Amino acid sequence: MDFKRLICSVLERKFRLIASPTDRTRDGGVDVIAYGARMEGNYQYWIEIKRKRKVTVDDVRRLQGVVAQSGSSESSSDRTDVGVLVSTGSFTKEARQEAGLTSPRVLTIDGNVLGQYCVELGFVRQSDSGEFLPVLEGPPARSRHEDFFDGADVKALIETSERIDRYVRPWIRESEHLPRSIVERGYYALIDSELSRYGMNLESFVHQLNASRDGALLRLTESTLPDLVMTLSRGRTSLEVKSGEQSVTIREPKLLWDCHCVQPAGEFLPRDRPADAADRRCPIHGNKAGAQLADMFRRGLVEVRASGARVLWQNVPDYWPPSIDSIVMLENLMAAGVHKLECNSVLDVGAGSGFLGIAFSKVNPTVKEVWFSD
Repeated sequence: MDFKRLICSVLERKFRLIASPTDRTRDGGVDVIAYGARMEGNYQYWIEIKRKRKVTVDDVRRLQGVVAQSGSSESSSDRTDVGVLVSTGSFTKEARQEAGLTSPRVLTIDGNVLGQYCVELGFVRQSDSGEFLPVLEGPPARSRHEDFFDGADVKALIETSERIDRYVRPWIRESEHLPRSIVERGYYALIDSELSRYGMNLESFVHQLNASRDGALLRLTESTLPDLVMTLSRGRTSLEVKSGEQSVTIREPKLLWDCHCVQPAGEFLPRDRPADAADRRCPIHGNKAGAQLADMFRRGLVEVRASGARVLWQNVPDYWPPSIDSIVMLENLMAAGVHKLECNSVLDVGAGSGFLGIAFSKVNPTVKEVWFSD
């Protein structure tokens, strides 16, 4: 991993900052600029990386000059500027005193602290002798994900997306007070730095997402047979759940997965308590094929067909299947005549599997593009 990119990743993951490498010809020697939003206000961090054994007081003063000059501009009136010196070695006593006692403020991170951060975040490992060694770097990382690079391993793509998503979501929530341009810049830098841990970059990753006809994602949708197909009739009068030769047909389903074997959690008034297996026969497990169908729903690739749309779904953390609510919402939109309006683009917010946006584009022929946000 590029050393600047490594520092950006540490700042982003450890301190929840938006960090981007800079052009050294225009920044006074600063290697990375980072942004952070806190309850007390916005911060801009000017980070200089020193790959030498000892950082001196002159190095500290030079960075202080850059930070002071930046902090005097009109655009800095709504933020606090802070300098950060990162060293692969250590700091002289005078350097630490200068950094800690004078203004503008300069924070220091020496090689040992940086190494411990990298171990904590999984970027490096520490040998028995105390040496910091890379975990993933160059050819070994690429070889571990060779199928992904050949465009054949959809699972690797999904797993990498999930790892990045679990980290990016809370980071975005904490950055809501920063200007949009800064958040967008940091968002792409954050994803790029995460991908670099696996021997990938943003360009190759996006290429996989926008795969051509020979790409892995299109092969998944065109040639991979789902393990389970759920077909909801118009008007929601029946739902067929089918896997191979095994199938169950549910009349007037209340949910897309209408199993109520488990007692619902929570406290209910008698009139409001949802039905469970003690009250009536489970539409899924009350059938001979129920156990097999339930197993495919939990572990397999599921295709949901409803309102003219077909959506693939697989059970993973934080990713819900299309719900009966989305179908009811689509029916209400159609009843209100929204599907007849001139509508070039659609934004599906909280999209989940994307069912609602996809289905609406099917019933409204004027839709040219659909945007999904989740």
